[in-house]
Amino acid sequence: LILYINDKIDREELIQSKQCEKPTDSNIESLNLSPEIERAIEQNDCMFKLKLALYDEQNNLRNMFILPIMVNDINDQRPQFKSSVLRVDISENLQTRTFFPLESPIDSDSVKYSIQNCTLLNNINTLAYNGLFEVSYNRENKNLQFISNKPLDYETKSEYELEMACFDGENE
Repeated sequence: LILYINDKIDREELIQSKQCEKPTDSNIESLNLSPEIERAIEQNDCMFKLKLALYDEQNNLRNMFILPIMVNDINDQRPQFKSSVLRVDISENLQTRTFFPLESPIDSDSVKYSIQNCTLLNNINTLAYNGLFEVSYNRENKNLQFISNKPLDYETKSEYELEMACFDGENE
């Protein structure tokens, strides 16, 4: 049996529109599959069932099969912030290494292809502020923090513009 796909299958779109489901014990057991295939299905988070009907020459139904189709994730989504500008207001009398929580970016790919790290980009501004600021991203709890490493002096400079990027292994 050869199955041809006429168009791109977008796993994230299937999940969002509820056209695929996370395999559960009940919907796997009903398929009467081998243990090896059951384990492969359990590791996937997008499965839909394809019904295949076989007819004879008189157009009588001879057999019906239900094929589980597992859609594996690829790294096709970029991490994105809800807003293109994040603003952090910092008092000039803070201690060294003060942490400020930021809204984390969203990456709709599976955990395997989720955000790996975030960093301040080396542009003309960040080179001048080298070591003054940094960002930290915790993959386990998906917390993003902006870190002010040194006390700020508002008489010297009252506003900083920094660029940040988050990476998921392939996309930025």
